[in-house]
Amino acid sequence: MTSERFLALVAAYGADARRWPEAERAAAQAFAAADPAVAGAALADADAADALLHASRVAHPSMALRDRVIASAAEAGLKARAGLKARDCATVGGDCGRIRRAQCGHIQRGDSRP
Repeated sequence: MTSERFLALVAAYGADARRWPEAERAAAQAFAAADPAVAGAALADADAADALLHASRVAHPSMALRDRVIASAAEAGLKARAGLKARDCATVGGDCGRIRRAQCGHIQRGDSRP
């Protein structure tokens, strides 16, 4: 493992070795142990960037966007996946009381509403 490749891995995948490509993980970890001066600085920078990313909030899609996506899928002939349960609709930001029966798989099957 070269220092250039190690730095590229850390820049692309962050400081957590579990996210590094499995095929290169052992070599990258060995490089980090053998050259702590190079690896330590890169890992510290990547760890700081990782922390910022983990702390950031993800905006939930608006109801209008959700409705447009559902309508577009219905127009394309797509149907809800077979295993959809009432809790899944709430999990993805849906509100089954606001969408038509034809667009909600769990209502089509007669399951209870969330």
